[in-house]
Amino acid sequence: MTETTTETTTETTETTVVREAPEDALLVVVDVQNDFCHPAGTMAAAGRDLTAVHRAVDRIEVLVDAARGADVPVVFVRTEHGPGLDSAAWRHRLAPGIGPGFEPAGPNCRRGGWGAEFYRVAPRPGEWVAVKHRYSAFTGPGFVERLAGHGRRSLLFCGVTTDVCVESSLRSAVDHDYLATLVEDACAAYTEAEHAASVAVVERSFGRAVATDALVGRWRRRS
Repeated sequence: MTETTTETTTETTETTVVREAPEDALLVVVDVQNDFCHPAGTMAAAGRDLTAVHRAVDRIEVLVDAARGADVPVVFVRTEHGPGLDSAAWRHRLAPGIGPGFEPAGPNCRRGGWGAEFYRVAPRPGEWVAVKHRYSAFTGPGFVERLAGHGRRSLLFCGVTTDVCVESSLRSAVDHDYLATLVEDACAAYTEAEHAASVAVVERSFGRAVATDALVGRWRRRS
């Protein structure tokens, strides 16, 4: 007796998406918060250099204003940590193990605290604020579902830090079948080497990089 296998092929229709077009794009602003950016935040207290971060925030202010003017939706992503939010594995992610004698990482952006508040760039009433408790924005409660509801297939990423939460979120975007673009000068890490390495990884494997002025110029010409 010969078994017959029927193979079903599903055809998919591709919809045209233009990476930087206002009607196709959504701007994701990642973790521009006091603990990561303010001179009195935890990163500054740990000795991190904020020079590049502050330059990036200057660019983010321009970018957010331009997005609003071009009707590009903006989502402000915010990290929050604290009891009930952080697992043992998360707290010990930098330690040799979990348990007595293993030192947990110091907390940033405690829920309800000053460190978790936005730094210089803040949402307007009605704009989307997405809260997360890990590196990628896509891990936040309801983020994937609400993002899908916008119907935008191209995500433009800015914020801090390039090599951690921004890159983690951008990688997740690709895994969820979005076009992903890094607004290179509207992101920053605490060293130029870390920033440059992350940009190179993105351009090699995950998406494209663009400068703020080039992107804003295109939006204004279209407007």
